[in-house]
Amino acid sequence: MMRLSEQEEAQRMAAWKQGLSDKEIAAKLGLNAETVRGWRFKWGLPRNAEKDKLRQEEQRMRFYRAGWSDSEIGKAVGMNPQRVYGWRKTRKLPINTKPKVIDPKTPRDYHRLYLRGMTVPALATMAGCTAEDMADCLRLQGVAIGGET
Repeated sequence: MMRLSEQEEAQRMAAWKQGLSDKEIAAKLGLNAETVRGWRFKWGLPRNAEKDKLRQEEQRMRFYRAGWSDSEIGKAVGMNPQRVYGWRKTRKLPINTKPKVIDPKTPRDYHRLYLRGMTVPALATMAGCTAEDMADCLRLQGVAIGGET
């Protein structure tokens, strides 16, 4: 292991005392975050967790305000969606719900859109076919069109 100069030690210590995270210290000094973590461990220094927690809180809140779901937030910040759910509940934040968008690719997708209230002519326009063809497609899916039984 290479011994650090007094100047390098001083730079790392000053950055740590500023409350910078391992990643921030590494970026500032042109190091790897694991190198900084090892240096902290060697000196028995804790990570600047409070700043990290605050940054993570701000990041989750930004995603939440943007309308992201618990799963989306979890994937973005590396958390289990159940933990995001718990975080949201402790802050009394309601669930972000987005209507599921169906990009129709199969007859079954058109069936779902019809059941959600889309008209046969609108579905036909979307599919690039005639209304009669769309009605036939829906009937093949077992859908009763306009009061058919």
